[in-house]
Amino acid sequence: RLLVMFNQAKAHAEKDEHYKKIIGIRNYQKIKPLESDQYEYCAHWYHSVVRELAVSPQFNGDYQWIAERIKPRLTEQEVETSLLLLERLELVKRSVVATKWELSTPLLTTGAESNDLIMKNFHLNVLNLLKTKFNTVEPDKRDISAMTLGIVRERLPQLKKMIQDFRAEVLKLVADDKHPEEVMMLTMQLFPVTVFQEPGKRS
Repeated sequence: RLLVMFNQAKAHAEKDEHYKKIIGIRNYQKIKPLESDQYEYCAHWYHSVVRELAVSPQFNGDYQWIAERIKPRLTEQEVETSLLLLERLELVKRSVVATKWELSTPLLTTGAESNDLIMKNFHLNVLNLLKTKFNTVEPDKRDISAMTLGIVRERLPQLKKMIQDFRAEVLKLVADDKHPEEVMMLTMQLFPVTVFQEPGKRS
């Protein structure tokens, strides 16, 4: 019944509520534990930040160090729980040095019915974080802009490809930063703000 309600739900919040109940069922967790962990990972923006800080050469195993570096600040318990989640997802692994962590190369998949919902949760959380950062981060330490573009529909794939290429270039640029000093989030949004109307038709 829950799965039927999940599939029939239209609004994201309603769909998300049904999905949380589904993955909370004991037997379901035994069958698909990874899916529950993926949902948890995307439910909180800070897991990806904890991952970057945990592999920093400056991290010596003190969870308080990570908790204090993240703004809004986390608790030490949240950091520990996050690291255990990241380990289960194989996003990090324990180093030969007891207090150190290393990055892994994960291959994660989600079911067709959950992928869109999980990723929406992640992006919504990041957008909510952006709201808090807008008034608290100095302009010289951020870059926030918006453009309103009038385009022909055939231009959209080209714009998306340009954004994808840019993301690849950014990753390539920072790949050699073996001793990062800061953790940054780069977000980009491209979406329609009008409804397409075919020529000759009236709304």
